[in-house]
Amino acid sequence: MRNLLLVFALCFAGCATHQFAPPSGQWKTRSGQLLYKEGDRSIVGELNVSSIGKNAKLEFTKGGALSLIRVQRDATHARFEGPLARLGHTVTLPASPGSRDAGWLEILDKSATQQTFSLASGGAQFSVQLAPAH
Repeated sequence: MRNLLLVFALCFAGCATHQFAPPSGQWKTRSGQLLYKEGDRSIVGELNVSSIGKNAKLEFTKGGALSLIRVQRDATHARFEGPLARLGHTVTLPASPGSRDAGWLEILDKSATQQTFSLASGGAQFSVQLAPAH
């Protein structure tokens, strides 16, 4: 029992999580569709992006109910969660160039100024079509 408590304590000792700003009514939000391709797999789903300054949030869903990936970013960190993130993880920015993480972050960057764009990163291809901001 004592060993189990020690293992549990060690596992959580280094698990401090970065705190991201919660979205508010001042954030600019855009919705649209994303075509995600990786290898033989392709998924078309709904994309929602919200941002204010360096703070941004992305969610890619299928049918509006199944969350495939959620990304939160601020000036120093980004958090990736969901099946397409593989394992949930937080990275210090900038992300590794050419990584899949960098592709998701590039969607956040481009969505601030573009409605339609495509990009490739980390073996994945992304095609985005967004409605105007509201």
